[in-house]
Order: sequence, then C-alpha cells, then structure tokens
Amino acid sequence: MATVVAVSALDLSRPAPFRVVQRALTTFLLGGLALVVALGSADRAQAQETNSLQSINPENGQTLDVSPEAIVLSFNQELRSTDRPIVVLSCGSPSQPQDTSSPEVDDDGLIVTIPINTPVPSGACTISWRLADAAGETILQDFTTFRVESDAAPGTTVPATQPFGVTTTTGRTLTLPCPSPTLALRTWP
Repeated sequence: MATVVAVSALDLSRPAPFRVVQRALTTFLLGGLALVVALGSADRAQAQETNSLQSINPENGQTLDVSPEAIVLSFNQELRSTDRPIVVLSCGSPSQPQDTSSPEVDDDGLIVTIPINTPVPSGACTISWRLADAAGETILQDFTTFRVESDAAPGTTVPATQPFGVTTTTGRTLTLPCPSPTLALRTWP
C-alpha cells in the first residue's frame, strides 16, 4: 500500500523563512572566517618577504688572509625588537663550532654584528644564521662559506676565562664566566 502526499508547487518553491536566515548567516560567517584566514596569511607572508639580508661579511666564497674579527649581517628592513638573530660559526675539518659573542644589533636595527672571540683556524668556515621571531619561529635563514688562508699569529688568544652571553626567553642577557672558549656554546630554542 502506497501513501500519497499532496504537495503544492508553492510549498517546494519557497523554503521556510528560518532556513533562509540560517543559510545567509552561515554563508556570511564562513566568508568572514575565510577573509580573516586569508588576511592573516598575507600579513605573515608580507612580514617574511619585506625583510631580507642585504649583505654578509665575510662574503660568500670569500678568501681571507687572516681570521675576521666579527661577522656582520646587514638587513634591508629594521629588525623588530622581538626579532632574534641567531648565528653559528663553524670551521675546520671536521667542522667545529667557534667561539663568538652574542649578536649585537645597531641603533638603527639594520646591522647585526657578531664578534669572534678567538681567531678561527685556517681552512673552510661556515656561517649559519637565522632570524627568529619572539615565538622562536624562523623568519629568515641561510648560510654562507668563506675560507681563511693562515692561522692566527702565535700568542693571539683570548684569556682562559672569558664571559659569554646567553639571551633568555624574556630578552634579558646573562653574562656567565666560561673556563674554556670551546665550552662557550650557546643553544637557542
């Protein structure tokens, strides 16, 4: 036995009023959410693309007669106060981390200088650097290589005990004594 229900054309052509409002509200909210996500992604991408490394000293592929006294990174945009430059200098074969001080940002926020505490040995060296935001997320990163032709002159050393800086997550720099330059390695989040 079949049940027959009579439906008029008027009933099919117009949905219930609350359904119309529900669909419109849902469409509006989903559109707004998509717009917020798109703008947030664009802002992040734009922030990452606006700043770039203009130059690095020593330059990539450069051969130096003697050890450099510092590594210098120059950016095309001012670093934000929450940006953290992180630089690791490794030299020799096998590659060994070298003793450097904490990065110093100039007053304009464009130039980062990393003093080298102990002259690097002759041979190939690699500078690995990254720029991180306050949350530790990488904004920019790259590496470069250079070569030093001769070892430092005899007697060119730093004192056996030297301070090194550690930057905490709150932005404070702690200076701690270190008994050996080879132990003055800094780890970053």
